[in-house]
Amino acid sequence: MKTNIAIFCLVIVFISCKDNVSEPNSVQKSYLIPFSPSNRWIYNVTIYDSVGTIKRTSTDTTIFYDTVISNVHWFHTYRNDWTYSNSDIGVVSRLIGDDHIVLTYKYPALKGEHYGSPSIEHANVGNEWLADTVYNTEIITTDTIITVPSGNYHCLGYKTLNNDATIISYTLEFISPGYGWIKSETYFSYNQGKNVYLFGKIEGKSIIIN
Repeated sequence: MKTNIAIFCLVIVFISCKDNVSEPNSVQKSYLIPFSPSNRWIYNVTIYDSVGTIKRTSTDTTIFYDTVISNVHWFHTYRNDWTYSNSDIGVVSRLIGDDHIVLTYKYPALKGEHYGSPSIEHANVGNEWLADTVYNTEIITTDTIITVPSGNYHCLGYKTLNNDATIISYTLEFISPGYGWIKSETYFSYNQGKNVYLFGKIEGKSIIIN
């Protein structure tokens, strides 16, 4: 269902917070990502090669559009086939036209928690959430301050590991409750996992919440 680059591109679909906000408080919000057509996320994207040389940089803007499926609001971008929604277990996602719902970001969460990132065929099948070992997400922190060009934010940290036999990689994502995606780093490895390098980085540049 997902590949490493897909995970990195998925991150490019989010990011949020008001301009010039410094250290929003860490009070728990009722939702993790403030999906709304009135909000926009502008961020810097940097891609590296295996020796750390910058291959390219860009600035990207993301705006979400909403749709209603079975009386639930789902949000998507026009360049992505995935839709997202906040739920009582965190941010969930589904492919447009598919009924399977996948847990993407657990919230609320405890440091050290693990959960599977299942393939479509494993979604909503009880214990198979944990049986999917190709992608596994760990909560690495529940409150750390991340500094990016748009400001300082209290964030949860998610580490998603790809255990595929041919590509070992992981993505670190830092999300601020009520503000959204703040920073992401994706790491690839080669030489049977002995060499790890930073493949891509995304940082909030101007995050506007209305």
